[in-house]
Amino acid sequence: MTFSMARELGEFGIRVNTLSPGPVYTEVARETVTPEQREAMLRAQSLHRPAGADDLTGQTLSVNGGLVHR
Repeated sequence: MTFSMARELGEFGIRVNTLSPGPVYTEVARETVTPEQREAMLRAQSLHRPAGADDLTGQTLSVNGGLVHR
């Protein structure tokens, strides 16, 4: 959707980007994730601890005017 919107709106000078973080834990309880699922996610990620909002780093954002290498 982001790519399509960027292609359609770019000619009007409108830029469309998306940030898609993984699981980030906040003070709001998530009843949709079981304790087992939570532990599996923690084991699979690099931090091996619950990620918070301050942890949304370590990613590369390619800002290239819509040039996509497929």
